Amino acid sequence: MIRFYKNLLNTLIIIFVTLYPILPSYGNNNPDNILHLIFVVQALGIIFIPLERNYYINVMRNIKKDKIFLSLLMLNVLMYSSSLISVDREMTLGASTKFSMYICVYYNIAYNLRGKKIYKILLTSFVGVAVLSSIFSIYQAYENLHFDKHIGAENRISSFLENSNILGLYAVLAIFIVIMLFLNSKNKYQKICFSTFSILLIVNIILSQSRNALLALVFGSILLSILYNKKLLLPSSIILSTLLVLPISRTRILDILSTNQNISRIKIWKITNLIIKDHSLFGVGYDTYSAVYPDYVTTYNDLMIRNDYIAYHPHNVFLKFQSELGIPGTIFFVLFIVLTLYNLYKNIKLSKSSKEKAIIIGTIVSFLCFLFMNVVDSYFNSPKAIITLCVVLGISNFCSNKKVKEPFEKYFSSGSFITSSQNLIDYI
Repeated sequence: MIRFYKNLLNTLIIIFVTLYPILPSYGNNNPDNILHLIFVVQALGIIFIPLERNYYINVMRNIKKDKIFLSLLMLNVLMYSSSLISVDREMTLGASTKFSMYICVYYNIAYNLRGKKIYKILLTSFVGVAVLSSIFSIYQAYENLHFDKHIGAENRISSFLENSNILGLYAVLAIFIVIMLFLNSKNKYQKICFSTFSILLIVNIILSQSRNALLALVFGSILLSILYNKKLLLPSSIILSTLLVLPISRTRILDILSTNQNISRIKIWKITNLIIKDHSLFGVGYDTYSAVYPDYVTTYNDLMIRNDYIAYHPHNVFLKFQSELGIPGTIFFVLFIVLTLYNLYKNIKLSKSSKEKAIIIGTIVSFLCFLFMNVVDSYFNSPKAIITLCVVLGISNFCSNKKVKEPFEKYFSSGSFITSSQNLIDYI
């Protein structure tokens, strides 16, 4: 019974990791349905299977050591609390509930995936879908060219991520894990695979036409060189040179200096500054920025972008938390950053496997790139962006939870119902 239950739970989690980028974020067929099913299966397991109940109690006893989980939980509690002063309580509670589900994604990957081969299956699923998004992007680019559509800021590629900026972020979060797998692969076939995957993800970032993602690619490459191996500075400089030579990427990078391209964002930042002045202590309530934005634009007409435009977020994650959650929000968000980096650093020190260390270094670079991209944007409003972040952080903490899982390991199966994909798994 316990093995069937764990196979089922493992399979549902892997299905979620595979399908969440592909399924629409909203509507009846969104990936939340899979999360709801995972929650029901887990709840039934805790209620009816004593061994699972004991495991859950053991996790709860040890989870205080998980700084990532605790910092996310504290941030989420503050989000719910902000409903007391929110300008739109329903909107705040809905967004806070969504964030709770994102924490569940992290928890399920870090603690509920169990079995000898399940980590390889997890990496295969995450990397596989990221590569698939690149292939689909290339297909969309081909279609555009076939119909004489120029690939640029006007006709941007989004693959199945719904939005080109989200596609860029998704590819950035995946690429540094793939690069670290390439650098630590000893098998020639593995190196060919991972180098090909890396190139496809770079193409994906270029096709997304996201200025943020292009800069994050350069930033992350330099960061990886500093944290892992300074010899990587040469490939990093080649990447930067290539991006500046290719017209499709050079145009978007140079657009960063264009006043016309940035004027709308500057106006939004000015509006946000006014909101913060009026609600500096506790903010306007989590995820209610769009509810107060029209009022400020009406008062300050010179900051209006156009009559029908409503900004859903302030295009800066720090401004988002300050304007929506006030001073406590900024403190808790900074605490999340510090504790997450500390947790990842500690995982590197505790890890005895060079491959595990490499993956964790990849996740550190991915996390820092995520923060870098949030300086001129805010991806906390995008379900797929935050889910991807939680998946990446869950991957990084998976191995550090071995001591929590060890007393129960002999009762778990080797993986899930999908372990028959042996050839796909073995190359990792």
